[in-house]
Amino acid sequence: MFTDRFGDAIVDYSRNEQDTGMRWIDGRPIYRNYVEVNMGSEIHKKVNIMAGGFDYFFIDPCSMLWTSRYQSPNYYYPLHQANKDGYNFISVHVYADDLYIDLGDGFNGWNNVAYICYLYVKKSDKK
Repeated sequence: MFTDRFGDAIVDYSRNEQDTGMRWIDGRPIYRNYVEVNMGSEIHKKVNIMAGGFDYFFIDPCSMLWTSRYQSPNYYYPLHQANKDGYNFISVHVYADDLYIDLGDGFNGWNNVAYICYLYVKKSDKK
């Protein structure tokens, strides 16, 4: 959890759904969630996040982190959506209910763990 100088939460990195306090243009709440994806040595993985229940979906590109479970302590590195050499990159997208994560060949052989933050508006909150 990130806090301000008074100890109040700014961003809570919880794995539970959070109402961000922001609203979509039609007044519905915008939610935030984080997913930890244990990829092992794989560089392609899909995770069911029930995205079919979302009207709008946004992956926060500044919040994606990577670590390798081989290191101790674990260091967390920001992941970038693209890299011009195609070697060290991450591609994250949603199709149907699933979040797809594809890592570049530079991640091959590591015990990869990716952390992804996403924002969404629920279909069930329609007014």
